[in-house]
Amino acid sequence: MQAFGRLLDVLDELRQKCPWDKKQTNESLRPNTIEETFELADAIMRGDTHDMMKELGDVLMHTCFYAMIAREQGLYDIADVLNTEADKLIFRHPHVYQAPTNLPPRGRLEPEKTVLDRYRLADPSIYNILKDFSSANRKNCTEAESLVWELLRDKRMGVRFRRQHVIGDFIVDFVSLTNQLVIEIDGGYHYTPEQQQADQMRTRILTELGFREIRFTNEEVMADPIGVSATIRGIIESDRIDGLQSLPFGGRLEGADQVLKNWEQIKLKEKDGNKTVLSGVPASLPSLIKAYRIQDKARNVGFDWEKKEDVWKKVREELDELEAELAKEDKERSTEELGDFLFSVINAARLYHLNPENALEHTNQKFIRRFSYIEEHSIRAGRPLTEMTLEEMDQLWNEAKLLTPNS
Repeated sequence: MQAFGRLLDVLDELRQKCPWDKKQTNESLRPNTIEETFELADAIMRGDTHDMMKELGDVLMHTCFYAMIAREQGLYDIADVLNTEADKLIFRHPHVYQAPTNLPPRGRLEPEKTVLDRYRLADPSIYNILKDFSSANRKNCTEAESLVWELLRDKRMGVRFRRQHVIGDFIVDFVSLTNQLVIEIDGGYHYTPEQQQADQMRTRILTELGFREIRFTNEEVMADPIGVSATIRGIIESDRIDGLQSLPFGGRLEGADQVLKNWEQIKLKEKDGNKTVLSGVPASLPSLIKAYRIQDKARNVGFDWEKKEDVWKKVREELDELEAELAKEDKERSTEELGDFLFSVINAARLYHLNPENALEHTNQKFIRRFSYIEEHSIRAGRPLTEMTLEEMDQLWNEAKLLTPNS
């Protein structure tokens, strides 16, 4: 329950603060949900249990996201989703739930709230204790820590540092959250075997959270503060050159497009994430969605048209090539050119922020409704469709368009 509550808290905060999450709707999420489902299916077929765990999380996140949107609209929330499913399972299993005493308790899920943001990651039960310790540490810092703070404070290194800051279940001496850089100043007690072992474990955990750690001894700071300053500044400058300023825990991102580009860079840096830009596209994904995702991922690393209007020249070029091959009645080449043409149309849709999967599905549904009108008329008239002329069906089709012009 605590873990589930933590996920809901994260989603609530992203909905409020992330430009991409703010703009999502049920319809805009739909293609992503299809993709996540196929990624889970791929992991199951490969028997990759670790990937299954990750993809189950993505599917669960989408479930929670839809429920969050519904809650905003006053329709239902995640508790209603869970309770409805539980009620359905109970009703369908009378061989298990035969007596009222067997029924699990029903009611709204009210997990203990856990706060997660870029700055607070600790277990809520110990967070306040850690905060008290960090406050005391700031008041009783060592001479070496005071000297380093003078080097770091007020963005003197070009980025903001915090001191005696809680990360996970630890208090770090100094941290730049935008660069995910932790700086530790070690006194004499760090030299004991027990403390060195504890420090190694802490470093490993911080690394798993995405942080890097650099350590100086009190003696190093006092003897060569200029050298310490140069070392820290060199790391920050290297980050700036390598484009690592926008990492998971911190950094300001303006606009949904920038969030998506940053998302792709982060995924490439994950320990068990995508090894190449396009490796995250599921092989079994429906071709239309796959084409869109391939193009979108390439765009996020800068491979795209400079002006969206330029894409139409490519669309017309591909259509001309398709017509030329069709005229030759070369099926193999025509199939290849048809694929190129469809790919270019999907590319145009992406550039104009239109989702081709949703657009095509709307058209599918529109065709079904209008064709059903023809079919219903034929049934009322007692004439099978096969006995109707094309002109008669066209007339009924136009009637259907007039009756429902926008659907």
